[in-house]
Amino acid sequence: MLLLLACSAEDVTAEFEARKAAALGPPAPLEAGWEQEVVLLLGEEVVTRMVTGAVDAELAKAKPVDVAGVGKVKLKTTLEDLKLVKAQCDGCVGVRGRLEGTANFKVGKVKKTLPLTVKFKGQVEFASIDAGLRGRNLVMSLRKIQDLEVEVGSFGAQLGKPLRTWSQELLEEIEDVDLGPVGSKDLPLRDVRLQGSPQGLRIEALASCVEPCGTSVDPDWGGEGFQVVVSEGLLLDTARKTAFEEGDISGEHALDIWAEPTSLDVDGDRFEMELRLWRIEGSGWWRDYTLRGPLALERGHLKLSADELEEVDKSDGAAVVDPLAWLGEWLILDTMAESAHGAFPARDAFVVGDLQLTTTLKELNGEGDALVLAGDLAVHGLSKKK
Repeated sequence: MLLLLACSAEDVTAEFEARKAAALGPPAPLEAGWEQEVVLLLGEEVVTRMVTGAVDAELAKAKPVDVAGVGKVKLKTTLEDLKLVKAQCDGCVGVRGRLEGTANFKVGKVKKTLPLTVKFKGQVEFASIDAGLRGRNLVMSLRKIQDLEVEVGSFGAQLGKPLRTWSQELLEEIEDVDLGPVGSKDLPLRDVRLQGSPQGLRIEALASCVEPCGTSVDPDWGGEGFQVVVSEGLLLDTARKTAFEEGDISGEHALDIWAEPTSLDVDGDRFEMELRLWRIEGSGWWRDYTLRGPLALERGHLKLSADELEEVDKSDGAAVVDPLAWLGEWLILDTMAESAHGAFPARDAFVVGDLQLTTTLKELNGEGDALVLAGDLAVHGLSKKK
């Protein structure tokens, strides 16, 4: 009997070590045509706000223009209209814009204020740059300014050409906008594909799953804000890694009990996780459970909590334990939430130059083999003290 128990314990330990090594192993090979594990859609309204914010921030810093025969012309303009159109490259979005404002100057001692309209075409280019533990930074640039049309009332003959030059230079000098990281230390990304269209920007990402964990869920452009799709396989892979890195979950009891999530299903506003508890010291054993609970948004953050527990299976000699008793200090559910939350840029409030970008999660839903989140992104100019 003692020999059988010893062999059983050795078998449990060997199986545990093999599964731990697999969970903490290197990611699956990076291959061409990889299947998306994360999808981020930035809708037309979001992209328009970001471009408008960047242009208006530059316009607010514009200096007077010296015009021969007129003198200094002060310009007060804002971007009043912007349309997204088709572009010629994958990570690009074409734009057609219209600046509206006034040109202010003096003729002798008489002050003149004329309506000013500048129409232009351009191209917004997006790129992802490796940012180490922060994931990949999403950068937006305004390029290829062309087809400028300037209307400036009765002084068009004198002001038209210099103001066209001013407009061209100002739009071309708009600084690249770093929109912050897509991905994070909880969701490291290895590769990104960008696809622009008049509907917005689509970002497909490959994370670091030990085995391929893509999703077949393909979000549409129905919303005006952003949508994030994170595969169940990616959330499970993240949870398994965290569990093995965390180690003994029994805290001050020091029972040397380890947790391993083995499957995950998100459906609507609920989740179901298969969980194995391992005891690897002494007479080793394991027990399998099913955890169920709600998915919720609390103050704009994803929250997972378990409220149901069902025992499914166990090895010979397994002790009776209650995993729910330790979930209050267990990091795995929080880590899955942080992974999903890390899939979109400008999380919470993010300052970029003269702009503040603020994201707000509004909806969540388990669909097919993925968790789908939706929200909005606001762009604000930062007030300047004079």
